[in-house]
Amino acid sequence: GDEPTPLTIKVYDPVTGETVAVQQTLSYTDDATLGTLDEPYIIQLSTTDGIEDIMKDDSLSYRKIVKNGILYILHPDGSVYSAQGTRVR
Repeated sequence: GDEPTPLTIKVYDPVTGETVAVQQTLSYTDDATLGTLDEPYIIQLSTTDGIEDIMKDDSLSYRKIVKNGILYILHPDGSVYSAQGTRVR
C-alpha cells in the first residue's frame, strides 16, 4: 500500500502460547523505518510490562524491564539482573 494506514502490533509469547495486542498503534508510511540497532523501537506490552531506559550516558544504556510484575535490569552487555542485583541471565 501507498496510503498511511493504522497498524496494530501483536506479540506472541511462545512460553504461554498467548498473543498480546500491544498498546501502541502505528501508522504505515511508505519506506519508513522505526528504530535502529543502537536505538531500537520499544514495544510497550502494557502499563505494567515493558522496557524503558533508566540510565544512559555517552556509552552505556541500562534498561528497566518489567515482565509479569517483576522488575529486571538489562545491562548494556546483555546480562539481566533482578531488582536485588542478582544476575538471572
